[in-house]
Amino acid sequence: MCWFVLENSDGIARFADSISSLPVPVVIDHLGRVDVAMGTTGNAFGALLRLLDTGRVWVKTSGIDRLSREGSPYHDGVVLAADLVARAPERVLWGTDFPPTNIVGAAPDDGLLVDLLEEIAPQASTRQHLLVENPEAFFGFE
Repeated sequence: MCWFVLENSDGIARFADSISSLPVPVVIDHLGRVDVAMGTTGNAFGALLRLLDTGRVWVKTSGIDRLSREGSPYHDGVVLAADLVARAPERVLWGTDFPPTNIVGAAPDDGLLVDLLEEIAPQASTRQHLLVENPEAFFGFE
């Protein structure tokens, strides 16, 4: 398995071909660092969706605080995460970023980020995929 952490929004589009050619399952961290200003219409978001469609790529939908331009409560990031969860509920993961690293300024409120899960995945069955079933499948847990 492979875990990709991208530094900026053009990385996912720039490396999409290389990522899709990997012979192992891949996780893209922090929503691929897509630019929330571009929303779901940007090249980076489109590349992320194409990677999800391969069936070998997963996206970690946490880290919305790192993408948000609005700041807390990060609703612009929630919109992107919720869209990915709705489009590919079987290929998304969520996990805390505790302890936070590589951030500028104050650390986000982890309680708030957990509370936003109901907006990211409104249905309990989808949260079950996001938090339990998808990690089991990706990591091969019994």
